[in-house]
Amino acid sequence: EYSAVLLISKNDCFIVGDQPAINTCATYDMSTSPTELEIFYPITPHTALLITKKNDYINGETIIVTDDKVRSFNSLEYKASHEYLFAKEQNHLNRFINN
Repeated sequence: EYSAVLLISKNDCFIVGDQPAINTCATYDMSTSPTELEIFYPITPHTALLITKKNDYINGETIIVTDDKVRSFNSLEYKASHEYLFAKEQNHLNRFINN
């Protein structure tokens, strides 16, 4: 019932935290449990794996994602990280410094 989708970014880069595989449906609020599961896992700065139940995706497909979508996934990686964030270049982390 889940689809595995390869996400490709042509411009912006995915970052990764110390908890790289994240549930994009998580609230990051300890008092509220997520009701759904969608796993996002960055593989390289320009590729990531998405495991999802959403009907928008077809199992095995490759999708080119927009820079806005990359930034959205990066924000989730930031929220899920405990201590560390990793990126290809410093400028990919600048928006998270001092947050």
